[in-house]
Amino acid sequence: MDSLPEIMNSISPNGVACDGARRGQKCKKTWVATYANSTLRNPVNTELPKSGHKGEQVSMKCNKHNSKQHDYSFNFWIGCHKISEGCKNCYMFHAQNRRGVDPEDVRRCMTTWGQPIKWQKEAEKAGEYKSVFACSYSDFFMAEADEWRDDAWALIRKTPNLIWHLITKRTHLIADRLPADWGSGYPNVWLGASVELKKRLYRLDELRKIPCVLRWVDFAPTLEDLMPELAEHIGGFGWVCASGETGCNVNQPRPWKPQWARNIRDLCKERSIHFYFSQTGGKPRYNSRLLDGVEYNGVPPLNQPHEQKQPDRPEEGGAP
Repeated sequence: MDSLPEIMNSISPNGVACDGARRGQKCKKTWVATYANSTLRNPVNTELPKSGHKGEQVSMKCNKHNSKQHDYSFNFWIGCHKISEGCKNCYMFHAQNRRGVDPEDVRRCMTTWGQPIKWQKEAEKAGEYKSVFACSYSDFFMAEADEWRDDAWALIRKTPNLIWHLITKRTHLIADRLPADWGSGYPNVWLGASVELKKRLYRLDELRKIPCVLRWVDFAPTLEDLMPELAEHIGGFGWVCASGETGCNVNQPRPWKPQWARNIRDLCKERSIHFYFSQTGGKPRYNSRLLDGVEYNGVPPLNQPHEQKQPDRPEEGGAP
């Protein structure tokens, strides 16, 4: 897969861009972005948003993923602020800065909210469920999006055949931003936390306090060995993803060791938690989805109810 700069440089004067897997074929007037951890592992075709002031209408067209991790990606709004170490080489900041757009300008996406309704109709007709990774270019629970979140919850309620994967570094904000009818959790919402270092494992504890049908965590990027402390925080989680850092082929990626991922994988096996390995660390052209020669694609089934493990059971790794 080509790097983001190489892909962006492939945009011709008529606005046609193709990723490395489809170069030479006719593509839509799009540019290629990615959804998580400064990587190019899961390209998403995204229509160029208009730059401007906060509240301006922005179009972000998010299509089907070339990924086993999520079926679709959708942005309710774009723009974010760096709040911890994992944000240093954020792919969204690199992509927006390259285009001369302020990545910290938080704006609602206005023209694509009908897309999930289309996906819902298709999934319902087929009698199946599809997953949607939300806010790849922002954070679903950031305070700057408070005025639009009720509309986002309303759309989520209208799409019961779409399993929404919501992830945040702002786990302390979740409780005050849930809808009034949340109850024990919407059946089509999985709540996730992004964690990069041991000192950020408290996000798992904060998320564990929130009722939901399934909790998940993405260690993206993993910046140190999280064991043995991780074992004390993983109780109550049904899905774990992990990856190294690429630096978007712009900055030098921070160190990553395979043993860090092995330790997470082995803990998940011990606790019967689904494990998904996204990629190794290093420059995009050199990284791989293989860990010890194996591609780990563990994802909880979308069409089955998920009963959360009780976090206060020591044998399941829960913290009191």
